[in-house]
Amino acid sequence: MAKQRDGRTYADASILELAMAELIENARRGEVVWLTKDGERVGAVAPLDVVEAGLRALGRPER
Repeated sequence: MAKQRDGRTYADASILELAMAELIENARRGEVVWLTKDGERVGAVAPLDVVEAGLRALGRPER
């Protein structure tokens, strides 16, 4: 999962794949996962029905 180069440790793509798989599974179970930066909510991974309903409620077209 991690590679060492120049005295530093770098994560490889498998870490991202594991994280994405977990986010997708949470959405399939109907859960919302909040994405934060410095403790502030900046986005979310949510089930499609939640996202679609939110877009309709805001009057935004689905893409």
